[in-house]
Amino acid sequence: MANSWFKFKQFTINQGNCAMKVGTDGVLIGTWTTAPRSGLMLDVGTGTGLIALIMAQRSPQLKIKAIEIDSQASSQAIENSESSPWSDRISIENTSLQSLAKEASTKFDLIISNPPFFNTSKPSPDAARNTARQTRNLTLDELFAHSADILKHNGIISLILPFDQKDIASQIAKKHQLYPKRTLHIKPTPSKPFHRFITEYCFTSQLEKIEDLIIEDGGRHCYSKKYKLLTNDFYLK
Repeated sequence: MANSWFKFKQFTINQGNCAMKVGTDGVLIGTWTTAPRSGLMLDVGTGTGLIALIMAQRSPQLKIKAIEIDSQASSQAIENSESSPWSDRISIENTSLQSLAKEASTKFDLIISNPPFFNTSKPSPDAARNTARQTRNLTLDELFAHSADILKHNGIISLILPFDQKDIASQIAKKHQLYPKRTLHIKPTPSKPFHRFITEYCFTSQLEKIEDLIIEDGGRHCYSKKYKLLTNDFYLK
């Protein structure tokens, strides 16, 4: 998304100069993922707090912990959380999943993440951008392993990843006794291939429910009916 603001019905998120900009991936995983009516949620790599704020609006009784290893981004997330109507249910911490998992005294009903997945050998000169976009700080295997350790037995892990990582993600998840429950295949336009997928993983092996979503089906910024219905409670300029 080109604009630097994301508008909820009740609240506007500010991105400041943070490298972790609001994007369609975060909006989609936040609006598509099954929202628990209550309980405890963990947002891994919250950036400016977008997903945490979306889930807080969707579930009025859900308590949310959001973690972010980049200090600038976590400061922006704290500012956004404190300015929102849901500040009493959201806590932001400048830490890693690895550190949290070591110290966790409770388990989560939902773990959600739009993780860094551009595993490239040529890092950007911008350290914050590297943190936001690459897997050096948290590999997919680490993400599943630590999440499985702090997930309740009936909990869900929801991730959005590049479509070409779907098979390897399933293999890694299975290694940690996690299995796909629901999956959304995403393509930007009808003529382009699938480029993202969102999957909810759980500890019970079952028949995977698979859906497809096209974001724009009528040209630039002409969003599909399904996309509009999914993001109806939020305003995308």
